[in-house]
Amino acid sequence: ARETERGKGRGVILIPAFAVGRAQAVLNDLRILIDTGRIPNMKVFLDGRMSIAATQVHRQYEEDLDAATRAVFDQGKDPFRTPKFEQCKVWQESEALMTPQSEPIIIVGSSGMANGGRIVGHLQHRLTGRNNTVAFIGYQGTGTLGHSLVRFADNPPASIQKCEAPCPKTVRVQGKQLTVRAKVEFMSDYSAHADYSDILWWLKQMKRRPVKTFIVHGDEDALAGLQERIRSTLNWTVEVPKPRESVYLT
Repeated sequence: ARETERGKGRGVILIPAFAVGRAQAVLNDLRILIDTGRIPNMKVFLDGRMSIAATQVHRQYEEDLDAATRAVFDQGKDPFRTPKFEQCKVWQESEALMTPQSEPIIIVGSSGMANGGRIVGHLQHRLTGRNNTVAFIGYQGTGTLGHSLVRFADNPPASIQKCEAPCPKTVRVQGKQLTVRAKVEFMSDYSAHADYSDILWWLKQMKRRPVKTFIVHGDEDALAGLQERIRSTLNWTVEVPKPRESVYLT
């Protein structure tokens, strides 16, 4: 987070993250980065009732987590808690973070594509500040606020065209047109979706070839690409349904 901007306090790092699974992975990684001295010991806020509840469920069922995370619990530590960690359980606590900050902070909140949840309010408040950073950590679906913002990153995902000058850096958030002065970062490391090779492996396990296969989740280019992969590799009949199309199964 960058230094103080006149009248706006210290910089804030916003990390939109899905409440279940993704937020917990981010918190665990932030704890590791701080404990090993790779980033400063900043205050970390988990903002969102669902994110807080899902994190508690992860703690409750620690035996179902991977060996590395269980080892942290065995040491008497909480893998999802950084040294300076706070939870915003009620909206008043979230709103308090929109005041000028006396030190750099990190806010982790849902949704991961910034299309709802408390993170949207933080974005509306912080996108215009040059000392703030928004870090997107996974796929951003077409039509989402996250999709609109990652165009301004130095390294947007391959599926999204970078906004080159003189492209105006503006987005509409909750009905307001905002100039994006904050730094936008993108990293795909947390993406949890299977790629086409994983999907083909899974399909090959079927003992009976389906009469017809439908692909219904993804952007148009990705759907068309997977359709062709399945056709050429498995010689299956594959369709990508159109919006509002009806299909009768016999």
